[in-house]
Amino acid sequence: MNERFPTEVRATAAAFCYHLGTIFGGLVPPVVTYFALNYNIGFSIPMLVGCVIGGGSWCLALYLGPETKGKEMVPDLVLA
Repeated sequence: MNERFPTEVRATAAAFCYHLGTIFGGLVPPVVTYFALNYNIGFSIPMLVGCVIGGGSWCLALYLGPETKGKEMVPDLVLA
């Protein structure tokens, strides 16, 4: 997914997205535990909901993303 970012900021943007994912990923265990214990539904239902939402958002991003196969990737960021 690196080709989605302009060449000049590609490494920074990819690192930002990676670290944003780790931050939100770190919030998953407390949220799953909260729902499992306070609503007495066990861990499987909150984990299933999280997996379905994550898989759905991945499929949506894959479907709506631009196709870059066969395109020449040129820098399009203009710095002042």
